[in-house]
Amino acid sequence: MDRLAVNEPTVTLADFMASPGVTPNGLADATNGRRLIHAAAAEGSLDALGRLLDAGAEIGARTRNGDSVLHVCARSDKLACLRLLLDRGADVNATNQAKETPLHLAVAAKQLEIVRELLSHDADCSLEDAYGDLALHVACFAEDCHAARLVVKAGPEFVNKQNASGNTPLHIAALCENPELLALLLRHGADFNVMDANGKTAIDLLTETGDTSGIDCLGRQIIRDLRHFVNAENMAQIVSSREGGAYLDHLLHIDGLCSSKLAAQIREADRCMQLEMLESVITKRKVDADRLIRELQEAFNAGLRADLESSGILCRAAWKVVQLVLFPQNEPLLQRLVANRSLWSSLSRHIELSIDHLYAKALRKMKAGVRELLRRNCTDESGVKIDFVKMNKFLARITSYWSFSKRPLMFDMQDSCSDNPDSSCHKRPMRDPLQSLVMWAILTGRLRLVPTLLRQEEFDLVPLALLATTVLRSLSHRRDIEDVFVDKAGRVAEICEGMAIQVIKEVKEVDNSPNNSLTISYVSLPLPNYAGYNILDLSARGCASEFIKLDIVELATDKNWYGDFFDFSSVLTRELVIVSGFLPPFMLLLPRLIKRYRRPGTRSFLETVLNDPTDTVCHAAILQNDTEAQEKAQELVQLLPVSGKNNKLTTEEDEVHRPHRHNGLMVRAVDYMKEMLLFYRTPCVKFRLHAIFYFVFVSLLSSMILHDFQGTASSTEIFCYFALLGIFVEELREMIAACEEETLLVYISDGWNAIDLVAISCGFLAFVTRQFSPASRLSTYVIGHGKAAQDMCYILIVVTTLIFWIRILFISIVLESVGVKLKMLSLMIKKDFIPFLYILFVIMLGFGIAFHALLWPNGQYIGSNGKAIQLPAYDILIEMFHRTFYTIVGEYGLDDMQNVCKRNETNGEPEDSVEKCVESPGNVLVPYVLMVAYIVIVQVLLLNVIVAMFSKTIDMVDSSQSLCGCLSDTTSTRSSSSAPPCQPR
Repeated sequence: MDRLAVNEPTVTLADFMASPGVTPNGLADATNGRRLIHAAAAEGSLDALGRLLDAGAEIGARTRNGDSVLHVCARSDKLACLRLLLDRGADVNATNQAKETPLHLAVAAKQLEIVRELLSHDADCSLEDAYGDLALHVACFAEDCHAARLVVKAGPEFVNKQNASGNTPLHIAALCENPELLALLLRHGADFNVMDANGKTAIDLLTETGDTSGIDCLGRQIIRDLRHFVNAENMAQIVSSREGGAYLDHLLHIDGLCSSKLAAQIREADRCMQLEMLESVITKRKVDADRLIRELQEAFNAGLRADLESSGILCRAAWKVVQLVLFPQNEPLLQRLVANRSLWSSLSRHIELSIDHLYAKALRKMKAGVRELLRRNCTDESGVKIDFVKMNKFLARITSYWSFSKRPLMFDMQDSCSDNPDSSCHKRPMRDPLQSLVMWAILTGRLRLVPTLLRQEEFDLVPLALLATTVLRSLSHRRDIEDVFVDKAGRVAEICEGMAIQVIKEVKEVDNSPNNSLTISYVSLPLPNYAGYNILDLSARGCASEFIKLDIVELATDKNWYGDFFDFSSVLTRELVIVSGFLPPFMLLLPRLIKRYRRPGTRSFLETVLNDPTDTVCHAAILQNDTEAQEKAQELVQLLPVSGKNNKLTTEEDEVHRPHRHNGLMVRAVDYMKEMLLFYRTPCVKFRLHAIFYFVFVSLLSSMILHDFQGTASSTEIFCYFALLGIFVEELREMIAACEEETLLVYISDGWNAIDLVAISCGFLAFVTRQFSPASRLSTYVIGHGKAAQDMCYILIVVTTLIFWIRILFISIVLESVGVKLKMLSLMIKKDFIPFLYILFVIMLGFGIAFHALLWPNGQYIGSNGKAIQLPAYDILIEMFHRTFYTIVGEYGLDDMQNVCKRNETNGEPEDSVEKCVESPGNVLVPYVLMVAYIVIVQVLLLNVIVAMFSKTIDMVDSSQSLCGCLSDTTSTRSSSSAPPCQPR
């Protein structure tokens, strides 16, 4: 507390006022001109202040620096004295020599109650101090968000007011790196495009300081503004709207991709002269590429872009660039062009608007290699004009992006730059990838330009890079393209994939959302211009091995697989909660269990942006009876109105996450059903349901064939037939979906689908054959036909059971250790074992014929009665297989070769002999020559070859174990997401 400045420090104000000769307007301190009324206010003596005022003390008295009594109260936090002075008519807007009002001092001292009291008495927020600062500027300098909220609420029209230095409150908040203050000002309409005296905006200050939290706050405000635009049905329509365009312009400005602002304007004469010079360069028959680029750069640096657009010079210059830079693949000139981002953005937009003409010009020249491939598959009947529908189908054929064949074109054919030259001109995001110069360079064989062109992509770099990687690698495996292109394609594909990896890593580094949910949402977001594939699909289907190995890709795959359970802090807890969803007593507690064990702070970044926690703030304010929090909550409610689709989404989410608002039993039941449906639609839950039903089905099928498949059909057998019918219906659904999205050949080429079809066919044949077995309860009107039909039915149902047991291995794909082993087996069978079987079959057949021909010439053997007996063809084949195959496992049958047929030495006629004797010289050549050669070839050479081949395949799969695991997880997630919950797979 301030003390009165007198000779004796222990003398109080009351004692001093009681001294003789003291007047109400007397000085308490002559050095600074403070009067008694100032001293009373500084000491907070309400009684002394009242007595002085009653005695006629001047209420507007000033000190030497011009402070009024209100200034003293504001600086000293004397609220009671301040109220008394205001009630007695003190000037609330009085200024001192520094032109500071009491409001300035109260804000600077962070005296919140004083600020509130002054504003309630109509303190003027528009008054500036000697530095041109408003009270709002002072609050921002003090980083007092509470005071700033009160001041900006009292005078919202001054939120963009600049002080003497040209700084707005937003500039000051950016300099202070205070994200809370930034958010407050942005919510009240602060303009982040206003420049200070140095020509810098608040965005420039944030980027210079590297304050990612401030950029994050700014991004939230931009998206919050975008929320009010609810007329679009998808993201593509939003970004093509005026609001979406403004949003993207802000993003470009934040990323530093916009051209720099000009510090000065050139004179009109110089402007016209520069345009004429550029016009003369373009109209020359032989254009100097170096001079053209230099003139274009100078024109853009001089701010002539709008003039170039309106006069049509830029369009003609763009086609000159095509002829001089793109067609000859002049990479140094292209590097000079892209150095000026604004120049290249305008030029490339003009070129891409006429991308069909660019393809046509490229095909008029040499037609060989990849260009000939493009002409054959992607042109109309004339062979020159590109048909982009055919190009979509062509890309679907050479890659695994089958949905591209039915993908609608999303070309941007409107030249908004020409319509409004003064507006910012950039490529439209989510545009068709076929309209990009990157795909043009790939499909016309200009691979040297691909990395440079890809680096200039402003929005779609990652998906376009993955698409380019897949196309390049697919083309590199074709034999109808020259070897030079194949070698370059592989190297450029690695560069493109590396660029995608680098961008994802940079995004992850600046992502401060919980558990990198922003980056996860980015790679999981369906892209309409890429046929609905997301970045995960593009990388998995394109086998971008290095990209798939990224940790964020693994996290995104797990997020899609586990859904709400991804954020659980413990794996054991997650599995127990999932199991509780299958047990009736615990199903009622499932929603509460999910909320209880979910890791705190794990709501995705996008959800926190699109659904601000307004209701949470209001509820907390009510519970704490906090006046300031209540005002803040009301303020948020007024500033963030939600309507249309966003309102519907927010309402639905609130109903799920805040059921305490509803007390009706019906509403709670509906909320519970929503939670359960969401639970059973989660891919990991679906997969577990599939596994449970599948094991139950196979177990019942096994039990049936072991002891319950005779006589009339039992209830277990009937259930198995119905389950088999359900599997058939699901398989039929998958076939239809494959025909719509991919091709039937792709569906059949999947080994698991082929196994399913064989098992279902055997099962249905067993069911049909079962109708002909005696006393069948399934079809009593059909007459039984002996044991043959019953045996055939039994064989078919056993084969069906065996195949379904093998099919269980598919469930193990999601297990990293087992899934990799299955991948090894699959590759070993397709790559190694089938070729080995072909070689083995040829050798077995050749040696088998030689064995049998030497041992039993003409297919005959001498019986015990001495007569020749002709062997049936069937027995000959069986004997050949038996002898050659079992020789591999050590059953040589040498004893049978010792029974030589006896013949008469005179006439050579056969005599009585043992059963099935062998002829000479086969009894010598076969066991001692051919059998030895066969054993060496098969057991020594072939078996060691297959072991070596298997080892190589195992090493290859083991080196790419993470890739195989991620591909398996992606495939399982995709198949489980599309399948019904209660269907064995």
